[in-house]
Amino acid sequence: MALAVEVTGGAVGLLALGIAASRPAFLAGAGPRRVIAAATAVRPERRRFASWTAAALFLLATWVRLAVWDVTTPEAYTLPVTVPALVVGFLRRRRDPEASSWTAYGPGLAVTLLPSLSAAWADLEWARPLALGWRRSW
Repeated sequence: MALAVEVTGGAVGLLALGIAASRPAFLAGAGPRRVIAAATAVRPERRRFASWTAAALFLLATWVRLAVWDVTTPEAYTLPVTVPALVVGFLRRRRDPEASSWTAYGPGLAVTLLPSLSAAWADLEWARPLALGWRRSW
């Protein structure tokens, strides 16, 4: 029974994606498939796949919404990934004080700083390089 419900839900979700693909604002606002994936993650036998799927759907919806709003700064796109990565790093350090801060916080900081560094390298204005502490010498 559960498999039939999940297959039907997946088929309806794909149909909804196909219908909403031409209008990005609708694509970002179609929240039920994200909620269904998150609710499926509660089941122990489906937890790993459904949790990754739900996280990816929430992240993609955020990125589509930012693109619809014409947001071009990379920091806005990296923030939804950075915050959970830093929280996971914090929880790991709390659980295992011997864990290196580089391994705990490094992925979250890299996700934020590498796109910002790339944008700062191409940016001719002064605000972003100043905020990142970047000094370009010619």
